[in-house]
Amino acid sequence: MTISICNNLATIKDISNIKVDFYLPSCSTTGNKTVTITVGSITNSDLSFNYTNGTSTAPTIYSISPTSANPGIKGTL
Repeated sequence: MTISICNNLATIKDISNIKVDFYLPSCSTTGNKTVTITVGSITNSDLSFNYTNGTSTAPTIYSISPTSANPGIKGTL
């Protein structure tokens, strides 16, 4: 599994059967960003979040839409 944001690979910290913990890579601009998840040969870029300036604190994803997805079923993510 790989996760990329702002065309930068995220560092995956932990994977379980219900969630993935990862370190958010930096983005050069703020605003709505696409999250691209690849599992094997399946890639999905339907997820996004709002990236804000993290100069005073580390950026945090508070929500992501959709809130869940099955990466094994293409087209329903």
